[in-house]
Amino acid sequence: MRSRNNCFRIAGLTGLLLSNLATTAEEPQGKWYFLSGTSTEDTDRHFPAVLYGANLITKKLNPIRQVVAGDDGVHSILQYDSTIFVNYPNLPPTTVSVIHSGNPSVADEIIFNPEGKKDKIVFNPKGRVLIDTKLAIAESNEGSLEELMWLVSGPEDRSGGVVISVAQRSSERGERIQRGAWQEYSSLRFEGYPGGPAMQPALVGSLRDNTVGITVSGKYVIVDRLSDDIVRNVRGESLHYFAVTNRYLIFAIPHRLEELQSGAVAKEVSHTAYVHDRQTNRWTAVSIDGSCSRTRIFGPWLASIVQFWHPNHPPNPGASNERNVETDTLPNVREMYAMFAGQNCFIPGDLALHNLRTGQTIAFHTGQEDSEILRVEGETVLYRVNDTIYQAKIGGDQLKDATVVVKDEDVPEIHWAFWSK
Repeated sequence: MRSRNNCFRIAGLTGLLLSNLATTAEEPQGKWYFLSGTSTEDTDRHFPAVLYGANLITKKLNPIRQVVAGDDGVHSILQYDSTIFVNYPNLPPTTVSVIHSGNPSVADEIIFNPEGKKDKIVFNPKGRVLIDTKLAIAESNEGSLEELMWLVSGPEDRSGGVVISVAQRSSERGERIQRGAWQEYSSLRFEGYPGGPAMQPALVGSLRDNTVGITVSGKYVIVDRLSDDIVRNVRGESLHYFAVTNRYLIFAIPHRLEELQSGAVAKEVSHTAYVHDRQTNRWTAVSIDGSCSRTRIFGPWLASIVQFWHPNHPPNPGASNERNVETDTLPNVREMYAMFAGQNCFIPGDLALHNLRTGQTIAFHTGQEDSEILRVEGETVLYRVNDTIYQAKIGGDQLKDATVVVKDEDVPEIHWAFWSK
């Protein structure tokens, strides 16, 4: 067994940043928090998840608390706005740890507990399998979030399983768990796909008539309605959600298997996504650079890690700079990219921001496959390049005044960030 103390001491996957972004007296005071974690649901390896701060003088990480022990490992992590749901252990998940931006240093866990203690809640007592292509967040009431999980006993489960919602906070009756919560998908929320070598499975939706929705346990739940011109352009019955907020819904039609096998997708340089501005009730089609890019939304900004489908691609740039050893708390980043995110996709080290409200576009080149945009707050952008996190200001069609926030060996595992006053 791996030592939990060692996991916390070395801290291989996470991050909290304490950095003062305020450059004028008018800007709000606060701290950046960063969470590191690596999902290993596809392997028997497991690593810890840690919440970090940063020493502003040394530019090194400062561990705040261990969220998941290395002995357990991470199954999946979902963030929406400033709330993060961490599901563990890696297989099968039985516990949810909720990180609240208002009080991130305090643990809030909803865990499997066979002894039935009053401060614990049974969430997955039978060790059911979580269908990760339906793992999402809902916002049934403004500002009140719930994580949605579809659990089945296995491939032979003909009952359809059960959909469980895990509330961000206790209700007036103190309840956090609701079963049979499939209808909650109607208020779907999804921030998108973080970077790193472990590819988060696509959130798979459905098309039916003039609606876009999601199918769980044989039930179709409407999430939004399509305009007539979008209906004429989309094909098939399934879709991949890129992001869903109260303001925007973004999806794309996945490539067919024959398109991938024929090499047709390898010739594509962009992919079409469909965007619904729910405030103005206007649908548009936008072009996303790359044919297998990862997207994530921060307010009106759609961030992209540009990737191209190319199974026989040359080595991705920056691989030689990545960690090439594994410890009890740190994964082998180079090996994981070769096995997962970089196996079939060429990742040139290009990042992009597209403002869905104004049309403003910012693109910049890092030259490293292991890079991603972590957060956009106002005019401030946080982005990671391998073991270094930078902050910069948006200035027209480019980023300006980039400075190093932190550089440390554990930074490659940081994929989530939030600001807390």
